[in-house]
Amino acid sequence: MSEETIIEPTQDEKKELTARVTTLEATVAEKEAVIVEAKKTLDAQAADYSTLKTSFDEAVKSYRKLAVGSNPLFTEELISGATIAEIESSVTRAAALVGKVRSKIEEDLKNLTIPAGAPERSGPDTSGYSPREKIAAGIKKQNK
Repeated sequence: MSEETIIEPTQDEKKELTARVTTLEATVAEKEAVIVEAKKTLDAQAADYSTLKTSFDEAVKSYRKLAVGSNPLFTEELISGATIAEIESSVTRAAALVGKVRSKIEEDLKNLTIPAGAPERSGPDTSGYSPREKIAAGIKKQNK
């Protein structure tokens, strides 16, 4: 078995180590102060973010209502999105859909013919009547 030898540091080494520990403790204290300040900044920014997020959500809702209200042919179901860009895209799709429906209706109306006014009045069809029945129908019509 070998005995271990313990070597004691010299006075100069002790002073050097003490100075090094003091420097490291000061560095740790500085870093802790920086961390505390960073946490305060982060908390403030989180609160600002929450406020901005709420404002943004309200702005998007208002924009959606405006988009639906500005065109009476759009229903609320046609316009959707969580951002203004998504709502813009939705408005574009809704406008295209409304355009297709409108053009189809216009095409159907062009192909539809509706007579103007009531049909011309005519008497009863006498082509199958005997001469006696024709005379009776004519006298009856004249007496009216």
